[in-house]
Amino acid sequence: MRAAYGIHPRDPNYAGSAARPAAFGLRVAQTLPFPAPTSPNAIPLAHTFTAFFFALVTGASRFAHTDWLRGDRALHALLGIARFPGDDTVRAFFRRFTQR
Repeated sequence: MRAAYGIHPRDPNYAGSAARPAAFGLRVAQTLPFPAPTSPNAIPLAHTFTAFFFALVTGASRFAHTDWLRGDRALHALLGIARFPGDDTVRAFFRRFTQR
């Protein structure tokens, strides 16, 4: 049986498959142009970007608003993020970008 618009959710070409948290995190990790941090305490860069992205989705307009989501354990579990980055970590992530 087909879902709405003739596309079945189990179809590998289904657009919604990229929106799954695990698929989203993997895609972000594959496309970031920076090497992974070497510190054992570092939060993965994909988690930092994902935290910033979801802060924007929920209405954040500055880096400090990333802290809004730090207490939302359900969101952390949904995204597969054990340690949610704070605003300082997000700012440090974006300092890696340069203008060329």
